[in-house]
Amino acid sequence: MSAVYYTMFESPVGPLLLAGDSNALRRVSFESSKRSAIPRADWKQNRAAFAEVIRQLQAYFRGELKEFDVPLAMEGTEFQLRVWNALRAIRYGENDFLRATRRTHRQSPGRARRGTGEREQSILSSCRAIA
Repeated sequence: MSAVYYTMFESPVGPLLLAGDSNALRRVSFESSKRSAIPRADWKQNRAAFAEVIRQLQAYFRGELKEFDVPLAMEGTEFQLRVWNALRAIRYGENDFLRATRRTHRQSPGRARRGTGEREQSILSSCRAIA
């Protein structure tokens, strides 16, 4: 695996930890979350590596962006990946979490919500749905 870079981004919803490698964004972690991430010793701080992610997050929070266009490294269990793919298929502004999760994998919405809570790119996907 290539070097992991990180930076902090002050957002309207609180500080976010951004982490990734030269290929994709791997983590967006809310500092106030129970599962907040702490940069590991081998990660390298590099704000410039996240310039495009930060630009898109700023535009999203200003209400100017509805779809993110940054490469994501989606990692998780098979179930978690199905939940996240279902979320990403929901168009911006739609409230379709229940139907999307049931249609995609026949799991309960509660279980699907727990699956979303363990993913690190939630803010990039759940802007389309109820999280």
